[in-house]
Amino acid sequence: TTGISYNEPAPHSFSFNSPQGACPVCNGLGTVPEVDVKKIIPDRSKSIRKGGIEPMGKYRNILVFWQLEAIAEKYGFNLDTPIAKIPKEALHIILYGSEEPFKLSNTPLGVSSNYFLSFEGVVNYIGSLYLNGNNSKNRKRWTHQYIKHSICTECKGARLKKEA
Repeated sequence: TTGISYNEPAPHSFSFNSPQGACPVCNGLGTVPEVDVKKIIPDRSKSIRKGGIEPMGKYRNILVFWQLEAIAEKYGFNLDTPIAKIPKEALHIILYGSEEPFKLSNTPLGVSSNYFLSFEGVVNYIGSLYLNGNNSKNRKRWTHQYIKHSICTECKGARLKKEA
């Protein structure tokens, strides 16, 4: 024997409309939502300051841009650098975040000494807003524009559990 055991087959086990048969990852939809980086950065020739990261818009004197300035300083570029020329490691942090704290030059307190803050990442921020069901309609509409639906890696789009 293989050591694998299955539940007694029943009609609902073979239906993606049933919780017993639906793929647990995509809930029987066959696709999963994910943030589309090409929608986040549609034009890699633009700089961050000029709005190259679409959801953030053009530079403003606010915390998230101070964080980006700190990342830029650490990785040897500035917010006027075209996104295509930003070091890969830095761009990965901008998109997906880092637990590493970055020293901010500007702070809400107006003092730069020892004010460190980690960065969540643009993709993670939008993804968490999208998945949070308590958002306003405007916020949902805003996050939806950066989401694409990809084939579920678990069921390969078949919508059913592996056991089916």
